[in-house]
Amino acid sequence: MTGRGIKTPAFSLIFDEGVLLKRDIDQAIARYQHDRAAGASLEQMIFRLHEDGFSIIDSFKVIRAVYTVDLADARYMVSAHPIWSNYVHLSPAFFLNTLALPEDATYSDWLRVYQFGLSRDEWVAPARDQDRQQEIAALLQQAARLEGEEQRSFLHEIAHASSDMLGVLLALVENGELSLRVLIVGVIRALGFPNNRGAIPWLIELAGGSSASAVQDVALQTLLALESSAIVPFFIAILLHRVGEDKEWAQAVTMVCQLLKAKKAWASACAPAVTYLLGRSEYAQDDRPDIMTLLSVLETIPFACAYAIPVVYRIAVMDRDGERGTYAAHILSLFNDNDRALYQYRLKDRETELEELR
Repeated sequence: MTGRGIKTPAFSLIFDEGVLLKRDIDQAIARYQHDRAAGASLEQMIFRLHEDGFSIIDSFKVIRAVYTVDLADARYMVSAHPIWSNYVHLSPAFFLNTLALPEDATYSDWLRVYQFGLSRDEWVAPARDQDRQQEIAALLQQAARLEGEEQRSFLHEIAHASSDMLGVLLALVENGELSLRVLIVGVIRALGFPNNRGAIPWLIELAGGSSASAVQDVALQTLLALESSAIVPFFIAILLHRVGEDKEWAQAVTMVCQLLKAKKAWASACAPAVTYLLGRSEYAQDDRPDIMTLLSVLETIPFACAYAIPVVYRIAVMDRDGERGTYAAHILSLFNDNDRALYQYRLKDRETELEELR
């Protein structure tokens, strides 16, 4: 995430259908290439992909590789199968937008796709009317001279003065005076949910700043006041949509993990994605998410992520003498005894377990 604002609209709550879950595509491609060589038809393979839990997006990628076609043809081949007919019918905006994604789409591109069920015409974009921006900036400067309840009342009046207010505020977040940002966020908060949901990407970037500030604090407080279900999809999209070696993505993951710890509902909803990242090993040095930061998310909710025990356990064993291993062992100790017994992972003898893993 670079620049003054995340120039992306909101996206929908459809991650529970598996669309966001990144798979081991290479392994899947090899398996389905074998199936094709053994005589499996296109229809059979698309059905098996669906049955195996692959999303329509991952199915595009597998079919593209197996049949050596371009992405547009793969999209057509998969979407024409009856198994996906209900999905395409129920999510036309999502489906049509995926067709427009470039083959090297990044997580920022995906943020443009996952909407709140809104049509493209309803996406909120920063206003470009300079006169309007100057008008609202002048009102904010007046508000800066007020205090307490008088200031809050004035910010509320600004928020509800016109229907285009959010777009103007987003433009000011990107281009306005830094000294006004606290007040800008105050007006965004005064708009109330769902009127201010279009500002979520900008609020996430402001709240995830690298150094503590009044703007960061008020942005975080505004996010905390919104419905978790409106914010979590943004976090998951950032965590899981990585393309190639992307140092910016790794930095964004760290930022999101820091934010997740501010609210247990966020951490619980995103813990599967965090666990998935912890279990990966193919990162390049520059795009490797910080293991300690990822683990710190799980530390806040051991009661809600027993499924992470095998991954945490492996880190504890493999790095038994290092900082990460020690931290992972600490987190493992926080899990319920019954959960640890269920997963059959106990750190009785890490030396022995290390040999078994090797």
